[in-house]
Amino acid sequence: MNNLTDQLEATEQRFAERAATRRSTDRQPGTAHLLRVNDSQSVTARLKRLGVDRKQIEKQGKAGLTPGIYESLVTEPSDSGRIATRLGIERILGHNDLIGVSFLEMGTQVARAIGRINVSVPEGGWYGTGFLVSPRLLLTNHHVLANTQQAAAGQIEFNFQDDIHGRPANPMKFRLDPETFFATDAELDYSLVAVADNGSGSSRLADFGHIPLASEEGRILVGELVNIIQHPNGEPKQMALRENQIMDQIQNFLHYVTDTAPGSSGSPVFNDQWELVALHHSGVPRRNADGQILTRTGQLWDSSQGEGAIDWIANEGVRIERICQHLGKLLKKQRLTKPQARLLEEALAGSPSSSVSQDSFPAQRDTPETVDAPADRPAPISVQSDNGDMVVTLPLQIRLDIRRLQQTMDSAYHNGHSG
Repeated sequence: MNNLTDQLEATEQRFAERAATRRSTDRQPGTAHLLRVNDSQSVTARLKRLGVDRKQIEKQGKAGLTPGIYESLVTEPSDSGRIATRLGIERILGHNDLIGVSFLEMGTQVARAIGRINVSVPEGGWYGTGFLVSPRLLLTNHHVLANTQQAAAGQIEFNFQDDIHGRPANPMKFRLDPETFFATDAELDYSLVAVADNGSGSSRLADFGHIPLASEEGRILVGELVNIIQHPNGEPKQMALRENQIMDQIQNFLHYVTDTAPGSSGSPVFNDQWELVALHHSGVPRRNADGQILTRTGQLWDSSQGEGAIDWIANEGVRIERICQHLGKLLKKQRLTKPQARLLEEALAGSPSSSVSQDSFPAQRDTPETVDAPADRPAPISVQSDNGDMVVTLPLQIRLDIRRLQQTMDSAYHNGHSG
């Protein structure tokens, strides 16, 4: 990995520069707090993202953004859609900590695209976290994969987690493929690398879906809560849910309090709608009066103890829209081969506004690809005909994908009627 000390110093400097601003953003309940720590443009963009009617926002906004705007929006449920919007706004503003069970279902779904990066090089090895942002490309930190040599020595392990019975699940390993695509930036601390499509066993990369990149504004406000799915210390996949508050938002970074650990570098940071908002990359360690890093037990820390012993007081993530903008500039420079440009265009194309979509996350199979025949199914029957020909009768199963069939028929119809 890259020099840990340099990474920490840069993060600490940004964190220290915002100390005065951050004092007013400690978590407080109610709408007035969020209005005080966020500008009106950010709040309006967030409400629009949540589906609040634009005309309602504009009508109320003429009098200025005040808590009354939110009270009017959340106390007038005229139909089921309005009730859903009201509950969403209440959760964002801290009125209501209840959340629908679909939150867990969506979290489980996006977790499929997140895996543990394992880099093995002659001088040692390390772990990180990474996640698919397109059918072929994986996003993680620059300090996890700094160059093509490190990426070529790495692999991504999906499904490295415990099952519902507390037993280890069956991880699926895929080789990283930097020869096909690799882009990195030290300042924004990201690396984007291709993944080989042939994994261990019968698994396919497409089975794990992907988490769309997003360049739109309005996905998070200071004071909101975030969720992180990670492989802390290279351990099985874990979640840090909701009690993780955004403390500050600066040009390229978010500062937040959450439970993360080494190995969590490269983890995706989500809002409550499971939209990607940041790439987790570093932390702020606790120091004594002499500026020395402290452990969780209050002792002096040294590098031999590992990052896991550090007492972290805050975390920092790279804003995902800034990464998208940087990748967009790379695409415009036209220094990529045509296949590489197509891969990057596919990643930047994103998906529909919902972060969890059928296109991004294919349905899990209910049954294995190979299924034993039921005991009552007739065995193949061979019949000798009069003319000496052999006639074989076989049991036959036909499985149709109705949605794909309909898409094919629609495409054929439109092509036949074009022009």
